[in-house]
Amino acid sequence: MFLTNKNQVRCFVASFLLSLVFLLTPFSVSAQTVTNDAQYRAVLFELIETLQAQIAFLQEQLAAKKINESQTRVRPPTVSDGVSVLNRYEIAKESDAKNSMNLEHLQYLKRVYEVFPDEYDDKLREFIVFEEAGGDFGAFVETIPPDHENWSFAISADLLGREKTVSNTELIVHELAHIISYESIAEVPLPSNASCHEYFKTRGCPKDNSYLSVFVDEFWSVSDLGRALTLRITPDAIDRVDEYFESNEDQYVSGYAALSPEEDFAESFAQYVMARGPQTNTAASKKVWWFDQHTQLQDIRRYIR
Repeated sequence: MFLTNKNQVRCFVASFLLSLVFLLTPFSVSAQTVTNDAQYRAVLFELIETLQAQIAFLQEQLAAKKINESQTRVRPPTVSDGVSVLNRYEIAKESDAKNSMNLEHLQYLKRVYEVFPDEYDDKLREFIVFEEAGGDFGAFVETIPPDHENWSFAISADLLGREKTVSNTELIVHELAHIISYESIAEVPLPSNASCHEYFKTRGCPKDNSYLSVFVDEFWSVSDLGRALTLRITPDAIDRVDEYFESNEDQYVSGYAALSPEEDFAESFAQYVMARGPQTNTAASKKVWWFDQHTQLQDIRRYIR
């Protein structure tokens, strides 16, 4: 009978070891020594085979559990948890939206497709219109880690009809940056040993050669990530981060950028695309100009502008 939990496995291994000690304990030599040795070896081999079978069985159970957890994983906690979804549209490509969407919603989605470079259009699988009582969020994107291939784009109903404004274009670029951030940098090899700070684990660790990982390695310390992890569970995080930004204005392009590495990346990229100023020696400026070293991001900047 196979064992099914850790305690049973420990008992089994303990019993096995006791049996092994008993079998290996020397006995008085007699005429039956050869026969007894053969019997001992046979029993020992049987025990070893049983133990190996048990280990294989437990490994199969663990693998099955991981697969099941992966298949039933729900979306990680994001800003969407605090909003009310008014409309949700499944989209496989831009043409899918034309026959199923409210005209005002369709106009906004068309603007998203205009801003997004063509290679990112197919990453959108869902378009959401929401309302949020606090008014803190104008838009957000969501994906299911670890692949970060298919995304939802969500917009506040308050911003419908204003899709052509400069501020709204900047908002769309900000959300595009979140998608870009999880992509691998072609010229950076993937390390053989992956690492991931505790901050990222609940939302899916980015690849070590992703734009986000490389950006974080350069600009975010372990203590910075710890601060962001604390803010994630702080009810008044926005107020707290604004206070922090007041004494660290040279480090971030905005107060919202100080909230987390993801928002720092997105806010800095939006400024890189929309309003890149002269390079200075501040950390905030270095972050904005960091994107300019990557040819793909230069191309995106030219496309959007």
